[in-house]
Formats: sequence, C-alpha cells, structure tokens
Amino acid sequence: MASFSTGNGLYTTDAAATPNASGGFRPGQAVRVRSGFLEGVSGRFLMERHPHRLLLEVELREKTVVADVAMDDVEKLE
Repeated sequence: MASFSTGNGLYTTDAAATPNASGGFRPGQAVRVRSGFLEGVSGRFLMERHPHRLLLEVELREKTVVADVAMDDVEKLE
C-alpha cells in the first residue's frame, strides 16, 4: 500500500505507486495540467499511480485534493 501526505492529512491507496514517474517527475515538483478536465490547474507531483497515470496534489475551491491525471496531460513547471 502506498501512502503520501498533503498539508491536510495522510492518504493511502492500494494502487501500486512509485515516487518517480517514467516522465522524470520528482516528488514535490511543481506541475500544471495542460489538457483535460483540470486544464490550467497547477499543483505538485506526488507519485506515479501506474504506468502513464500520476497522482497530483492540487488546490480546488480552497481545499487540497489529490487528482489522478494522465501523464500526457501534465507538464513540469520547474
């Protein structure tokens, strides 16, 4: 079981997850969603959920949430 924390608490998932995605993302790295439902939203990379899917920490409506986003829809900001 993988676990990660945000500013609001600790979350766990039973999905296989790795801290470094094949896209070269680093945990905590600033990213932006460039297409899809969350287009334009910025956040931080948490981990790779499985090949080609990333878990991102983003802020929506003044709440920190975790989003599962396709790797192709995410760009690095740093």
